[in-house]
Amino acid sequence: MTDLALALRFVRRSPGLAAAAIISLSLGIGVSSAVFSVVEAMLLEPLPFSGQEELVYANETVGADHAIGAVSAPDLADWRERARSFSKLAGYRHTAFTLTGAGPAERVDAAAMESGVFAALRASPLRGRMLDAEDDAAGAARVAVVSERFVRTHGEQTSITLDGQPFTIVGVMPASFRFPLDGATADLWVQPRYAPWGELMHERALFFFEVLGRLKPGATIAQARAELETITSSIVAAHPDSHAQHAALVVPLREQLVGKDRGALLMLFCAVGLLLLIACANVGSLFLARAVARRHELSVRVALGATRGRLLKQLLTETLFLGLIGGVLGVCICALSLDGVAALLPAELPRLRELHVDAGVIGFAALVSLVSCAVFGSGPALLLSSASAQEALRSTGHGSPRALKLRGALVIGEVALALALLIDATLLARSLRGAQQIDPGFNPAGLQTLDLTLPTSHYPGDAQVRFADELLRRVQAIPGINGAAWASPLPVGGRNISLTVAPRDHAEPHPPQSALASLSPGSLQLLGVPFDHGREFTPQDKDGAPPVVIINRSLAKMLWPNQEAVGKRIGLGPTDTEAREVVGVVRDLHNALDTPAGPAIYAPYAQVPWGFGTLVVRSKSSPAALREDLRRELSAIDSTLPVQLPRALDAVLMGTLARRGFFALVLTLFAGAALLLAVSGVYGALSYLVAQRRQELAIRAALGARPGQVLGHVLRQGLILGSVGVVIGVGLALASSRALSAQVFGISATDPISYGVMGLSMLALSAVATLWPAFRATRTDPAQALRAE
Repeated sequence: MTDLALALRFVRRSPGLAAAAIISLSLGIGVSSAVFSVVEAMLLEPLPFSGQEELVYANETVGADHAIGAVSAPDLADWRERARSFSKLAGYRHTAFTLTGAGPAERVDAAAMESGVFAALRASPLRGRMLDAEDDAAGAARVAVVSERFVRTHGEQTSITLDGQPFTIVGVMPASFRFPLDGATADLWVQPRYAPWGELMHERALFFFEVLGRLKPGATIAQARAELETITSSIVAAHPDSHAQHAALVVPLREQLVGKDRGALLMLFCAVGLLLLIACANVGSLFLARAVARRHELSVRVALGATRGRLLKQLLTETLFLGLIGGVLGVCICALSLDGVAALLPAELPRLRELHVDAGVIGFAALVSLVSCAVFGSGPALLLSSASAQEALRSTGHGSPRALKLRGALVIGEVALALALLIDATLLARSLRGAQQIDPGFNPAGLQTLDLTLPTSHYPGDAQVRFADELLRRVQAIPGINGAAWASPLPVGGRNISLTVAPRDHAEPHPPQSALASLSPGSLQLLGVPFDHGREFTPQDKDGAPPVVIINRSLAKMLWPNQEAVGKRIGLGPTDTEAREVVGVVRDLHNALDTPAGPAIYAPYAQVPWGFGTLVVRSKSSPAALREDLRRELSAIDSTLPVQLPRALDAVLMGTLARRGFFALVLTLFAGAALLLAVSGVYGALSYLVAQRRQELAIRAALGARPGQVLGHVLRQGLILGSVGVVIGVGLALASSRALSAQVFGISATDPISYGVMGLSMLALSAVATLWPAFRATRTDPAQALRAE
């Protein structure tokens, strides 16, 4: 009979064991393959552009901590003119446009890109052409390049209307082209001067661009960085008011895309590896029990002349057969779960390609199946088959000291790995929970938001202010709305405009960078922001009135420590000619929950208008009902403005934790699965132990041992295994704490509470898993057990 036929007979004779092994393997392989697909798409996949080793990301950093900022158009022009290490150097930025035409108005995600970006990427259009150098010239015709997806959803067109202006479509990019690679997927690309902020892009002190570069042949990143640092130093010297503490950053494009998430992704991959090890340890325990049950059979076959190599070949065939089934099912689980995994991924995480099962994922699953079965399937059988035939045939029991030790080692390993994973997940979950409970400095309850962009062609200058005033008047009259405000941009949720503060009453050697938001009267009151001193904006703070601002505590302490800030005067950047009076100081707001609050300035929208903003309303209506109310009022003002589903402000704020939330959720799910596997492993090991020591326990009972003594004896063995596993697991968690420290926020990676509670919990669960086998041991009938032996 062939080895494969023997494997099939094994499955028929032991369907329960085979099913348990296949389920453990398929779940472990499926989960690990799904995470491998994520890691491959974000870390291992080459950039989808030719000559990727020459592509670099450049930007300006700000302050002593070198926080990544942005580059102004004049700075970028200086870089491009004077740098010699680059063949291309061009700027880009995410943006959005209002698309109008045959159907209802809609908001379309886009990228404002200089033509040099397409040239640096060496991209090729599906049809037509890309943006080129002629499009960069002032006065050139309005042109746009659209994605293949845009064509599928909007049909073939030769022109479109964006923000009220006609654009000629000159090219279509294939579905495989995606840039920028992080954030919302762009469906069209236009020149930066047509973006909502395009009229301001030539201001030296306003920083809009991220920069993509391609190195010349032979040039190195170190040379490029040194060049841009030198140029930036000269810019800082010429413009100290707006560029204090600015420096240059040049890194490989891949490093910029995945660098900040590499640690979390690798941690997640390691966590999946631990889960796979635990699943394989369970499979190893199952095959160990099977091998012990077949010990006499194997020994008889050796005595009759079968070589150990022949036996191992048969055992390896059996395990590989189950592994093949588990691997195939694992790939199916992976394929079915990828849509759910993709839905969980925050949009900010860069994806070098879409998630799908490819040759790499299948190869990974095959390798995992092979290694798992070879090591954890044949290993126990190899150990048992090494016993001599005479020893096995002389044995009248069903036990094997080496088998007991091996199974105990597997259980200890399962407990240790599960505890290490559980501690890491607890630290991340507590970190996330702590960030969620941070006081943001305002009250988001009951507030809903709607983002709007006002085309500058329709709303020049004062028209933006008139629109905001009319919109607020109409919205505040809607039944059920208890207040409304206009913010440009919304001062929370991760969006901001940054500028260099210019105090008017003293020289500042290192003027701080500050966030800026323009607000309608009563906005801070609607948000529930407490005032330390001064007053809120009023309708009298309009264009032509004395310019005023409100600042937060952080900026007040920086500029006027131990002084009253109300009454002082500042400028919004070095090019601002106004001396704006500080009329109020408010509590710091957290723009994002996992970052500390920084300096902030709030200006009256009537005095500092922008062509984009967020409507904030306090309402108990559902988002769908509120959308219809807002659509009706907006249509009465301008029917070309799209109205999306409003978002709750607390959801906007929680969105700043999307990255941390994703990793914490997935790791917690893995830790829960690992805990179940470990507890089932302890239960299985103790059940096996009781079965193998049935005669011994019967003799103890026959000699007068009380049920409580037998129960305590078995419980003690389970607790010993669990305790050793807990000690090793704590050691593993401590060893990984340094890598984990970069992922936790507001808590130490060696937090004793997390370690202590999880260690005691694992020990308690080990005791619970031991109770039923221990109870069964007390029910053993000594006479029946001895007769069976």
